[in-house]
Amino acid sequence: MTLIDADTHDAEEIATLVNAAYRPRERGQGWTDEQGLVEGDRILPAAVVQALACDRFVLLRDSPGSPILACARVSMAEDTVHLSTLAVDPAEQGRGLGTILIKRVEDWARESGMRSLSLSVIEQRETLIAWYERRGFVATGEVEPFPYDNPAVGRPLREDLALVTLQKRL
Repeated sequence: MTLIDADTHDAEEIATLVNAAYRPRERGQGWTDEQGLVEGDRILPAAVVQALACDRFVLLRDSPGSPILACARVSMAEDTVHLSTLAVDPAEQGRGLGTILIKRVEDWARESGMRSLSLSVIEQRETLIAWYERRGFVATGEVEPFPYDNPAVGRPLREDLALVTLQKRL
């Protein structure tokens, strides 16, 4: 497995992967989707390009040039690495790729002198939160409102959505 930094040429493939993982066109394509919570595209290629101007997207591939198996947006603030848009190809879920990706980012963060990893998850995604907790993340108690006014994240289907922050000390 190869972990590499994305560039703008990867934007279309990243958007396709993220949308397949978060908002699949058909039910049952993976267990990490936001079915019943938010619909529409999770991210557009232009937003990936915009994100790459200030953050990194890391990609997990079987080998250089092979299809992206998993990806995550990585940003840094002070001594914390924030993960977002973490996605695994639904056809590849169950291989431990999400865990591998997090572990590789964790190793890099530790080597870079960072003290923690953080991420935000829709509060109602209890199964996904439990998955992160099994990997050492703990809820910080911080809860933010869902960005209802941001059409770039899709169309919310519920009025009670919120984002909880999870953190893992390195």
